[in-house]
Amino acid sequence: MSEIQGLGGGGVGVEGSTVELDEVVVSSNTRGIEVWDDLGGASSDLKIHRGLVARNQGVGVLVSGSKATFDEVVVRETVSGEHGSGRGISIQQDHDTGAVSDVDISRSLVAANHEVGVFVI
Repeated sequence: MSEIQGLGGGGVGVEGSTVELDEVVVSSNTRGIEVWDDLGGASSDLKIHRGLVARNQGVGVLVSGSKATFDEVVVRETVSGEHGSGRGISIQQDHDTGAVSDVDISRSLVAANHEVGVFVI
């Protein structure tokens, strides 16, 4: 199992790329995982299988104008912080490009996050 933890910035950032994470722990970072389309309009595609996203600040996972698939993923104990209010998974349209997000969550657990488990706007 890979671990990404204790970073002062984001644990994982994906912009305009395709990324697959398998058996990964992303914990205790200023932000957990952030997935955006790039300013040129290229969408990102993130797939996580068997992951743990825990005790991050602001947001556990942010998906903005991109695609994400969560299979057997636990997102828990996200706390409020300087960069957000403690959302487990935040799914939104990209404000600059207008691209919408497409997210699939299956066989996963979202629990004990400060503000809300899954937020869609």
